[in-house]
Amino acid sequence: MRAKDSALVAETGDPSMDKQALARQALLEHELLEHLKQALRAAMSWSIDIVGLERKRSTVCFTADSLGRHLERLMELEEDGGYMRDILERKPHLAEQIATLRSDHEVFRGELAIISPRVESPLEVDEGELCSLCAQIGDLLAQVDRHDRREIDLFQDGLLSEEGTGD
Repeated sequence: MRAKDSALVAETGDPSMDKQALARQALLEHELLEHLKQALRAAMSWSIDIVGLERKRSTVCFTADSLGRHLERLMELEEDGGYMRDILERKPHLAEQIATLRSDHEVFRGELAIISPRVESPLEVDEGELCSLCAQIGDLLAQVDRHDRREIDLFQDGLLSEEGTGD
């Protein structure tokens, strides 16, 4: 048991509570991530002629930075004591699907490592650079959406469906 998990058990005295707490936290992070994706897509669609380059840039960068932090937090929750471990324990035959999702996480981390310096840069950007950044963020969002759909399928197969008893 990891130190974080042990701390939760120590607080509650119940090993099942840490899984419940992790599941609740992951659900909250998923919900927040969805809101951030929607906000980011909205900001990226703003017309520079209407809101101005600097306002669009600052909003896109602020929201993308927040999305990156929450995406990383969610990936950590899923990998370290989250549903992935439970599914492997219950249904080891789904290991390949879990490996694919973990691989996606590494791709996301790589993309975030490229995007983050551009988002955090206090320097002025021109319209072309902002369009390039928005395209890169849009690609990441599309990848995360595909990942989320596969994750939902795995979650349903791994935790919600029962194996047949074979009459």
